Amino acid sequence: MRAELLFGLLDGYEALDSDIEDEDENEDEDAAAPEDTPEDVILESDPDRAFSPPQTEGTVTSAAYLRANLTYTDGKLVDDEQNGVMMAWETSIMRSSVDALLPGLPSGKRILNIGFGMGIIDGMFRETKPSRHHIVEAHPEVLKHVETSPDCTFGKDWEASGPSEGAYKIHAGKWQEVMPRLLEQGELYDAIYFDTFGEDYGQLRMFFTEYVLALLDEGGIFGFFNGLGADRKVCYDVYTKVVEMHLTDAGLDVEWNELDVDMKDLDEEGKGEWSGVKRRYWTLDSRSSSMGSASSSSLTRNRIPAPYYHIDGLVNVVTEYGTT
Repeated sequence: MRAELLFGLLDGYEALDSDIEDEDENEDEDAAAPEDTPEDVILESDPDRAFSPPQTEGTVTSAAYLRANLTYTDGKLVDDEQNGVMMAWETSIMRSSVDALLPGLPSGKRILNIGFGMGIIDGMFRETKPSRHHIVEAHPEVLKHVETSPDCTFGKDWEASGPSEGAYKIHAGKWQEVMPRLLEQGELYDAIYFDTFGEDYGQLRMFFTEYVLALLDEGGIFGFFNGLGADRKVCYDVYTKVVEMHLTDAGLDVEWNELDVDMKDLDEEGKGEWSGVKRRYWTLDSRSSSMGSASSSSLTRNRIPAPYYHIDGLVNVVTEYGTT
């Protein structure tokens, strides 16, 4: 019943009691139901306000992450609490994301990526020989890694190799500080990708509401990793619907697809790919992704029932902006 109310609110209507008999029935159900938690009350009264990831034990905030020491080791990037920030097993997911953002992998495109991490997706973007490739990275230790590590090839030499001055560049700082500068410079992109760590949905929504349409050229595609919904499937479903609604409100069309994830080395806590990582943040053998269609004037859905993701799980959403 609570789920129906949630989805009713999200669909923009309220179910009203038609008569006293309905009221009595509702009272009986309420008496048998467990007491609402504060999150349930917020969800039922104000869905927009409710959608920030729950602050469970071990949740890493953006501020804490930016203060943390990071370590690159054994195909993973972890903080000083052994939280997995990025891991090499995500490479196949990044590959699918690049294929969706740049259909046919054409050269000469203008690309913006928010969050460098291990540089997995940026390496794939670079292979397409873009005409413009900008990266925004906030963590000082990631920036140090880019500048000093022989394993990283995105330093000053990469920036100098661009087809024109400033064409290839890593912008140091929070995206909240960098985006206004890019707008002032009149930058436009064909593909924008967003994958930060420790930020809540409010920040993601601000990014695609305030900046994506201003920075994305006509026919361009925007995508992001979505770990919204913590470890409760119903929350993931509700978050997904809210994201769809807000993306549509922002003027973006969304089409959902599903990709398989090989769980052979991912199905046991502390073993396989999760060795040395405090928490297994991916738990299912599939993930949802979405692609937008500029020719579609309304939201389309081609999504198998939403998969269940653990805290900080990953799901890619890709939307396309253009005239409809």
